[in-house]
Amino acid sequence: MAGPMSLLMLQSSIGHTTKAILVVGVLSPVAVIFTGNTSPNWMRIAPGGDWLPALADKQWGGDLQQSEYKQLFEVLQPAAPGQNLDRKVPSVLEAILEYEFQKAGREVVEDRSGNYHGKNHGCETGRGLIIFDGRCHIDTPFRSYGKDYTLSLEVRPTSSKPSILLQGQDTTLWLGHDQHTNVTMISGGYPYTLNYTLPVNAWSQIELQGRGNRAFFWVRPLCGSSNAVIEHEFITRVDTNSVQAAGGIAHV
Repeated sequence: MAGPMSLLMLQSSIGHTTKAILVVGVLSPVAVIFTGNTSPNWMRIAPGGDWLPALADKQWGGDLQQSEYKQLFEVLQPAAPGQNLDRKVPSVLEAILEYEFQKAGREVVEDRSGNYHGKNHGCETGRGLIIFDGRCHIDTPFRSYGKDYTLSLEVRPTSSKPSILLQGQDTTLWLGHDQHTNVTMISGGYPYTLNYTLPVNAWSQIELQGRGNRAFFWVRPLCGSSNAVIEHEFITRVDTNSVQAAGGIAHV
């Protein structure tokens, strides 16, 4: 809600003062147009958390300067209830999750970082491995993490059949999707497909990386003569009015 200073500021007799007994204001609509097919929904909203308080300050007759605002905002923002627009996750160490699967048949997956133990829903584990058979999964206590991140794991697909590897609140990472086997990220209902397929029956170290407003898929083969790192970026081609072009194959 915006404050009384936004009501006909040039005609103060019509508006209300900041000392008014009742809270009088107007809604400030914020339009985010033509971005749903190029960014996850949360990334469309999160940047507003940095500048909406500045707008509210002026609409309520505030006189904060830009140099003062940044210092105050960094203190107040973490304390505001329900305002975790950056999707920060508290952590004891730099690593938020570090799961290990040495012990078989356990419902709880130990987090070696000391933060968030996972829950095993029917997956076979042991010898440092977990087997996803299409009917089981692992849950983490949180469903999303914002800003910069790196999610690293080692995988060995046993089939070229499209399947889900990772699924969060807004985004799903597929090893193949629909009629193709290319690595694909689905966000907001839109596919972002790489010109790359993970090898079957071979171990690969992979990383899903978020850097600013960009996402990358990093691969290092663990078998064969070459273990060179291959990096791909999830991108798309946008046509008129930001409509995602057909295909959307991204390659680096």
